[in-house]
This record gives sequence, structure tokens and C-alpha cells, in this order.
Amino acid sequence: MKGWDYDINLEFDRFHNIKKWISNKTSNKLSYDCDVSKYAMDVYKNKYSFLNYGKIQIQFTNYERGREKYNPHFLKWEIYLDEYVPTKTKCKEANFYEKTFTGDTLNSFATPFNDFVDKFLTLINYESKPERFQNCDYPWLLKYFDIIFSDYNFSLVKYSENITIEFDKFASLTHTIGNQFPCPLYFNAKRSGIGNYEFPDLLLDAIYTYYNEDSDIKIKKIVQSHDKLYYTTNWLEAFNSWENFVKKNYFDLYLEKNKTPSKLWGNHVLERTELPQIGIEFLNYLKQVNYLIEKRGKQILGVN
Repeated sequence: MKGWDYDINLEFDRFHNIKKWISNKTSNKLSYDCDVSKYAMDVYKNKYSFLNYGKIQIQFTNYERGREKYNPHFLKWEIYLDEYVPTKTKCKEANFYEKTFTGDTLNSFATPFNDFVDKFLTLINYESKPERFQNCDYPWLLKYFDIIFSDYNFSLVKYSENITIEFDKFASLTHTIGNQFPCPLYFNAKRSGIGNYEFPDLLLDAIYTYYNEDSDIKIKKIVQSHDKLYYTTNWLEAFNSWENFVKKNYFDLYLEKNKTPSKLWGNHVLERTELPQIGIEFLNYLKQVNYLIEKRGKQILGVN
């Protein structure tokens, strides 16, 4: 029970972190991403040993056309490894793709959130529901947010309120350093081409398979490119082994006791990327994501 001075208006204005995340997505007129911010590069350079000797610079410094198109406000950054030479290379000298590291987000917020909203709107039989809820519907959702996510509608769908509470926490964690990792310049765009692949268990399973089963089938599917696969394998070969890759990139929290990648939910594999239905499995997945982001962030920065 809340105190005598509790402002009951707050009952009708909840989930501020989700609203803030949506507002940033819909009103952002500047070309920037948190995983390639100056702050993120400072952390990557100082906390990831293989990047310690790199040079932090404006993204696409070595590619003027790319800078004009994708970094017009000079708000995106990168780390350039001038002396880096890949273990595998088809060229006498590594090109700037292989020498340039940027950042990527481990756990997608938009993909599971959009899926949840779409299912929730269907279950409560919301009249003006979009045919399939997606990013372009964020302004509409923000307008009717407190009507859609009301106590009454929550009462219609078991676990939906607790799931929304976890999404609100996720929204506050998604742009923290525990949900970011450094990777070659092209990798971010290729992996994010299909949102269903933006989950750490799928990424790590593909990399584990590359190291331990000598197969590039899964990682090839994630980067969606034969050309960029070549750069990916050069990146992975630089670590020499699965164990070293995990250690250098702070991924041990995402492993089982036998050092294989753990799944975010029961049957989550590249061939079956559908999220769970609204229920206890979905709720537990979000709780796990929030726990891992927070714990990994503290691990990277050396905080207890």
C-alpha cells in the first residue's frame, strides 16, 4: 500500500522509460547511435585489450562518401587499428574495413517489444490496431499508450503487466555499456538487417559453431553476405579460439557451465526465431536479459 501522499495521477502515467525510448526513436533528428558514441569508443578502447592501441576517430574517416551519407553530424565514432594485420587475408595489406572497429547492440529492444505490442493488441481486441505493429507505428502507440496499457487491459492478458514492467526496465538498460560490444565496421549494419537475429544467444551460437565445428554456415546467415563473411572470419581468427573470444569480449555470462552458449528461451535457434507467446516464458526471457545486461556492464567497468 502506498503512502497517504501518493499522487494517484501516477497510476495513469506509468512506464516512463518505454515512453522515453519511443520518443527518442520518433523525434531523433540527429544521426547518432549509442553503440558508436564517443563514450562507447572510450570504453571499448580502455576495457577491451585488443583495442587498447587503436585510435579513436570520427566514423568513416577513411571513407568520405560514407561519412557524408551516414555520419553527417559527426556524432558517430570508430576505432582504427593502423597496425592490425588479419590472420587470413586475400590482400597483401588489410583494408580499412578490417582495421576499423565500431559497436553493436547485443539485445535488440525493438524486435521483442514490437512483437509483444502486436500480440497484446490482438489479445485485448483493440479496435484501431495496426495490421502488424512495427516501428512506423510508434507515434500512434505513444499517443494512446496509457489507454492501451491500462489496468483493465492488463487484467485481460495474464503476465502482460509484469512483462511491460520488465520492458520498462529493459528500456532503461538497452543503451548502457553492458548491452554493447565492439565489432568490425560493417558488422553492425549486416547483423541488424534482420531484427530477428539481434539476440546474443544466436550470435554466440554461430560463433561457437565456427570455432568448434569448423563451420561458417550460421555466421554466414547472420551477416547475410559472402563478401562480409570474409571480413568476419578474419575478425574471429584474430582471437584464435572460442575461449579467448569469450574472455576478450566479456561474454562468459552468456554461457552454460560446459562453456556452450545458453539460450534466451527454450527453442531459440537460427531456424526458429519466433518469440514466445505472452506468458511466463516471455517474462523469464526479459528478466534474464535485464539481469545479464546489468551484470555484464558492471563486469566491463569493474564495478561490484
